[in-house]
Amino acid sequence: MIYFDTCALLKLVRADAQSGALGAFIDARPAARWFTSELARTELARAVRRVNHDDRGRLVEEQRLRAELDYAERVWERLDLIAVTDHSSALTPAEGSPRFSRIHATRQRAEQNRACSRRGVNTAPHCSQLRISATS
Repeated sequence: MIYFDTCALLKLVRADAQSGALGAFIDARPAARWFTSELARTELARAVRRVNHDDRGRLVEEQRLRAELDYAERVWERLDLIAVTDHSSALTPAEGSPRFSRIHATRQRAEQNRACSRRGVNTAPHCSQLRISATS
């Protein structure tokens, strides 16, 4: 099994310095099931839109944005989604509200990781590295 967080999913959609390593990791596990959180669907769409806009919020290249959003939709066909049902998620302020902070985002990520662990899916602890791992 492979768990993909939003950072890893974005590397599938838009190439960066770590995309090659991610591709090699996936290719080495052709029979592995892919998992992600339900939250990742929204997070990935937002991330794709964000990286396709400049610092002033202007769209950089509409054709690339459309292509990346289309590709992201095809990625979902390969993924099994994990429902986020922990009680504390319901108590987290809505993202974008003045009360939503990095600590809320960190707690949400921790809850996702706990949910995956309960299902036997391992997650890597660092955002700066690929956040995927496989279980045998």
